[in-house]
Amino acid sequence: HFLEDFLGDAFFGSPEMVKIRHLFERAAKGLVVSGATKKCLAEKMEKMLELEGFDKIFLLLEMLHILSKSRDLTELSSPAFQYPVASSDRVRVNRMYEYILGNYKSAIRLEEAAILLNMSTSTYCRYFKKRTGKTFSNLVNELRVGHACRLLMEGELTVTEICYECGFNNFSYFQRQFKKYTKTTPLKYKHKFFNRT
Repeated sequence: HFLEDFLGDAFFGSPEMVKIRHLFERAAKGLVVSGATKKCLAEKMEKMLELEGFDKIFLLLEMLHILSKSRDLTELSSPAFQYPVASSDRVRVNRMYEYILGNYKSAIRLEEAAILLNMSTSTYCRYFKKRTGKTFSNLVNELRVGHACRLLMEGELTVTEICYECGFNNFSYFQRQFKKYTKTTPLKYKHKFFNRT
């Protein structure tokens, strides 16, 4: 396991590493590797078990380079799974996100979220939009759709079961929201994923 800055703060900041930096940004949403890239990386990962020291680091960089150029990558979740925590009022923002991340699979209530920050619902809505660039309901739906994407790729539940597992209580609304954020239907998304692996 390696941290992003394991070679120093400046290494991945160099112009030569721009594609790998972009890969790290995409990886924050989770990535599925498929096709020829998957086969190639599997072989290199097995080889890595036999290596030590510099050779292991060199092979890791080679693998990152391959991933950064690959077209065989599919993002697992919606952008909502990445959230900013570097604001000046980090504690409040983190508490806000913790509540949503802990409750979006069930009947989440705006009033309860506002109470956690000692705000009225209208003040909370303004604060939320200013900090996230999204409305409360939009972010909740993005998270639910992102979770649905993961469940669809696991292939253990039906689309209807996934709808309710993700906190949607209306199937047609789930279908509309899923298409809004992924540009496809849940069933087509599932078929596309399994056809690529």
